[in-house]
Amino acid sequence: MQVVYDITLDLLNSRGIISQNVVSLSSPYVRVPIDRGGTLVVDYLMRDVPADEAGIEALRKLYLSEPLVRGNVVSDDERAAMILADFYDDMTLAEIAGIVDKVVSRHRSSEIDIAMTGAPILAHTSDSILRRQFIFWPLGVLLIFVVLYFAFGQLQGVIIPSTTALLSTVWALGFMGFCGISMNVWTATAPLMVVTVAAGHSAQMLKRYYEEFRRLGDRSAAIVESTSRIGVRDDGGRSDGRLGFRRPDTARHSKSD
Repeated sequence: MQVVYDITLDLLNSRGIISQNVVSLSSPYVRVPIDRGGTLVVDYLMRDVPADEAGIEALRKLYLSEPLVRGNVVSDDERAAMILADFYDDMTLAEIAGIVDKVVSRHRSSEIDIAMTGAPILAHTSDSILRRQFIFWPLGVLLIFVVLYFAFGQLQGVIIPSTTALLSTVWALGFMGFCGISMNVWTATAPLMVVTVAAGHSAQMLKRYYEEFRRLGDRSAAIVESTSRIGVRDDGGRSDGRLGFRRPDTARHSKSD
C-alpha cells in the first residue's frame, strides 16, 4: 500500500497528467460516502497508509462496502492493486512512456512486481523493438558472412550466397512497399528471415555445384547436374532423397518432332 501511495503521488505531480482521472487505492479522486452521525461525508478511500493491522482492516471494510470501487482498484485475492493514469492529448507516446517508466523505476523492488500496460506503453515498446531491428539486421548479415566463410573457406562462397540473399531482401522490401505493407513489430522480422533463408538455399546450391564439379571436372556439366537435383521432377517423384527433374532424352525424338 505504501508503494501504491507513493506511485500515485508521483503521477499526480507529473507533467501532462489529468489529475482527476488518476485512479488508485490512494487517489484523492477515489472517494466513498460515509455516514458520520447522520451526516453524509464523502472522504478519500485511503487518505494515509494504514500503520497497523486495525487500520488495514478498517480500510478493507470500507473498500468492500463501496461497490463502485470494489474489484476495480484491488484484485479479488488482494494480491494486486491497479493505478490508472491518464494524460492530455498533447503528450507523445514516448513522453508518456518515459514519465511512467521513470516513476515506476523509483519504486521497483525485489519484493513487489510492477507491470506497465496500456496503449501508450505498448506502442512505445513496439517502436523500440522496431528501432532495434536496424541493429539486429546488419549483425545478422555479418554473422551470415562469417558462417559462409568458415563453411567454404573462400570469398566466392561468401559473395555468391550473400548477393543472392541481399537481392532477395531488396525484392521482398520492395514488394512490401508496393503492397502498402508498413514496417511494424511483426513485419520488421521479415528482412532478417528472408536474408537468412535465401543465404541458406544459395549456399546449398553452391555446395552442390562444388561437389558435382569435383566429380565431373566440367563447369557446365556441374551446373546442369547440380540444378537438376534441385528442380521439380516432371513425374512428381523423388530421386535419392533430393528433388530433381528428368532431362529430356533427345535421342528419342526426331527433328520433325
